[in-house]
Amino acid sequence: MNGSKITFLPYQKSIWAPPGIKIIELARMLNINIVSSCGGRGKCGKCKVLVEKGREGLNPPSESERKFLSPEEIKEGWRLACTISPQAATEIVIKVPEISLKDLKIQTRGADLSVGINPVIKKYVLELSSPLLGNNLSLEELLRRRLEEVYGLYGTRMGYEALKQLSMIWADLQPNELITLIIWDGKEILSVERGDTSDNLYGVAVDIGTTKVACFLMDLNEGRVLSVSSSSNPQGIFGEDVMSRVAFAMKGKNNLVRLQESVVECINRLLDDCCEKAGLSNEDIYDCCVVGNTCMLHLFLGISPKSLAFSPYWPVIRGGVNLKAGEFRPALRINPNGTIYVMPSIAGFVGGDNVAVQLACNCFVPDKSVKLILDIGTNTEIVLADKKGIAVCSCASGPAFEGMHIKCGIRAVSGAIDMVSIDPKTKEVRYHTIGEGKPIGICGSGLIDAIAGLINAGLLNKNGTFNVI
Repeated sequence: MNGSKITFLPYQKSIWAPPGIKIIELARMLNINIVSSCGGRGKCGKCKVLVEKGREGLNPPSESERKFLSPEEIKEGWRLACTISPQAATEIVIKVPEISLKDLKIQTRGADLSVGINPVIKKYVLELSSPLLGNNLSLEELLRRRLEEVYGLYGTRMGYEALKQLSMIWADLQPNELITLIIWDGKEILSVERGDTSDNLYGVAVDIGTTKVACFLMDLNEGRVLSVSSSSNPQGIFGEDVMSRVAFAMKGKNNLVRLQESVVECINRLLDDCCEKAGLSNEDIYDCCVVGNTCMLHLFLGISPKSLAFSPYWPVIRGGVNLKAGEFRPALRINPNGTIYVMPSIAGFVGGDNVAVQLACNCFVPDKSVKLILDIGTNTEIVLADKKGIAVCSCASGPAFEGMHIKCGIRAVSGAIDMVSIDPKTKEVRYHTIGEGKPIGICGSGLIDAIAGLINAGLLNKNGTFNVI
C-alpha cells in the first residue's frame, strides 16, 4: 500500500496516509483525542506527541515547535501533532501522552430549585367503546370526542404514526380496556399505548457544552432526576474552543457532518447509560430538551456555524426548534414518536443554556430584586436582571481556564491541580489534585485559587505585580 503507516500508541490504531497530511488530522480520522486548545493551528503548543519510530520520515521542526518545545525535547522525539506530517513512505509510531488520555472531571450536581411541573408532553387515559351503528364516526373521531368529554381537550389532531398504532390496538381491543394517549402541547396525539401507562412519563434534558456533554433523565410526572450521565464532548478532537470548531466546519464539505455525528453519537451513549441506570428502555423517553451555546446548537442541528465566525456574528436561527424524533438525523435513541426541543438562543455567543439558567432563576418575572448570574464555562456569560430588564454579555474563558496560553495549564483531568491555598502568615502552599494523584498541571479552579491565595497572602498586588518579600 502506498504512503506511510502511522500507528498511535497506546491505542494500537493504525492508518495509511499519503505525504503531507498532519498527524493531528490522522488522529481525528481514528477518533483519537490529542489535546489542542487552538484547534491545530500551531498557536498553543498543547498537542505534544512523542515520535517513537520513523522520525526521519517527518518534516523538520517548525518555527512553532521551536517556540513551544525545548531543544532537549525535540532531540528526545517530542513534536507538535499539528505541525508534523509524513514526507516519505515509512512506518511512523506516535505515542499520545497521558494528558490526552485522561477523562475530564464533570460537575453535574448543583442546588435544587423548586419549579412547577407542567411538561409539554402528557399522557391521557381513556376507556373507549366501539362506534355505534349509524353514527358514521371513525375511530379517530370517536377518540377525539372522548378527549373533549373527559379532559376538555378540543381541536386535537392525530399524527400518522399514532393512527397506525390505533389501528393495530383497536383490532383486538377488549370491552372496557384502557388505552393511553401521548399528547404534545394539548394539540397533537403522538402515540397510542395499550393499558394505563400514565405513571410512566419520561423525558431527558441534554446540555451540550463546548467541552462537556451531560444528560439528565427525568420523571416528568414528579419532576425528579432519575439518572445522570456525562462525558467530554468528542468534538474536542476537531478543536477545543468554539472558533476552532467553526473553522474546522468551514474547512471541508463533510466536516459539518462529522461534527454533528460525533455529538449525536455521544448523546446516544449517554442516553443508553441513563436508561440502564434507571432500569428503563430508550423507547420510554418521549421528550428531549437540548440546550447549549449558540454554536453547539447549530452543530447539533447540522446547521453551518459559518455566520458566527464573522462580525456581527449573526446566528442562522435564534428561536426554539421543535422536531419529531423520528425525523431527526442522525437519530437520537428516544421513542421515534417523541419530540426534540432545542432551546432558543439570545445572540451569536449567548445560547440556549443561558436562556435555561435565566428561566431557572426567574429572570423573566419582574420583581424588586437584582439578580447577577455567572455561567462559567468554555464560554462565560454574565447576566444582570432587575425590574427594568435583562442585560447579558459573554466572553471566551476556555483559553484561560483550560490553559491555552499557560505553560502548565491543562483541563480538569485527573492529576490537575484544582485547589490551592496559601497561608497568609507562613506563606505555606497547599494544593489538591483531581484523583488525588501526582500533579501534571493546573486547571481553571486551581488558577483562581492560586491568584486569590497570592493576593490574600500579600504576595500579589491587584494590578498583577508581585511584592518582593
